[in-house]
Amino acid sequence: MLNSGRSGWKKALPFLLPSLVGLIIFSFLPIIISLLLSVTSWTGMSRVNLTNGFFKFIHERFIGFENYVNILTDD
Repeated sequence: MLNSGRSGWKKALPFLLPSLVGLIIFSFLPIIISLLLSVTSWTGMSRVNLTNGFFKFIHERFIGFENYVNILTDD
């Protein structure tokens, strides 16, 4: 019982890892990507390459919270 803390994680990790990977790929990653895209001037018509140059794309089209201001102040 004394050393059950660390060995418990080592035994549970193979069972938890597939669920954690799925949670990250299918939940957290899309949320982060959509938040990053929401602060750009992307219209949805051009292609966004997530593997090569995604942060370059974000940097080139970054407009900050202007989209949110437009949503909140538009009649």
